[in-house]
Amino acid sequence: MTDRIFGILTIFLFTMSYTNAQNINIPDPVFKDFLTQELCIDKNGDGRMDDDADTNDDGQIDVAEALLLKNLNIATFPINDLTGIEYFTNLESLLCTETELDSIYLTNLTKLSDLDCTQTGLKYLDLNGAPNLKKLYCYGNSLSK
Repeated sequence: MTDRIFGILTIFLFTMSYTNAQNINIPDPVFKDFLTQELCIDKNGDGRMDDDADTNDDGQIDVAEALLLKNLNIATFPINDLTGIEYFTNLESLLCTETELDSIYLTNLTKLSDLDCTQTGLKYLDLNGAPNLKKLYCYGNSLSK
């Protein structure tokens, strides 16, 4: 019996340490600071942002924290790289107007339905990872065919 409990405890601890170690690489310091310092999560479902995405306050965003975001408004922040956003798979709405993005790759964002990327200077937009996109606002950019 104690061997079984020890085995279960070992698996549990291994799983917890592996899960906690899954920090997302977010190389853009402005994007990372936004996620770890700005109110961007609606914790109680009232439509208002109550907390930053760094719910465990370790200065990083892990996969579990990324899954909490449904709406992300980074408008007017001088963000130029959204690397890491592919882990925000519950994201439904992304507002990134007047940022410094020149490309957006929406890999794995299957729940994304609204995207507003007007006036960013975009040159490339990959929508392949967002099959449920219903609203797209993208004027004022330099996209080519």
